[in-house]
Amino acid sequence: MAIFFVIIILVIIFLSSSLKISIEDFKIYNKKITNLKIIISIAFLNEINLLQITLNKEKIENLKKNKIIKKIIKKVQEEILKDYTNENKIKVNKIKEGLKSLKYVSIKNIKIKGKVGTANAVITAFLTTFLNLFITFFIARKVNNTKYEILPVYIDENYFELSIKCIISIKVVHIIHIARLLKRKESDKIDGRTSNRRSYANSHG
Repeated sequence: MAIFFVIIILVIIFLSSSLKISIEDFKIYNKKITNLKIIISIAFLNEINLLQITLNKEKIENLKKNKIIKKIIKKVQEEILKDYTNENKIKVNKIKEGLKSLKYVSIKNIKIKGKVGTANAVITAFLTTFLNLFITFFIARKVNNTKYEILPVYIDENYFELSIKCIISIKVVHIIHIARLLKRKESDKIDGRTSNRRSYANSHG
């Protein structure tokens, strides 16, 4: 009986937890990632860490060499390719499903710093203004405590520097819900194909 109650408590704790991704250091300099530190954790009530993994550039490079990880990456790539039509356009339904899932994701404490430069001073000024406006309207207005600063660099060559820090979280119950929806839609798709094949066979039988 005691074991049963322990299992119930563990299930409740798990379902009350969130997957939290803390990007503590992410910096790009001219298309190359120079700094990287990401902490992935399972947090009870989004506060108490039950499990925590820290990733940096070295660890990610080592993971890429792992055979199991390689197989997973290859499988994901194959699934992504399936979502493209013959004209290499992503299916509209997949985009809608992805956007709907974003409502379950929480993002906070965003800090963005960047520097942009081109050989043309006018283009540099335009890009800097555009990026600041983009962050203002599409990020800062939707995420509280967003701090950002994109500065121009007037030099005779292309220059790009970007630093991002933020916390992304999603509740475990929402992850399970999304997984069940995707599985159900995939099953419906397979059943639909099977039904179509049977109809075609019957009409020509």
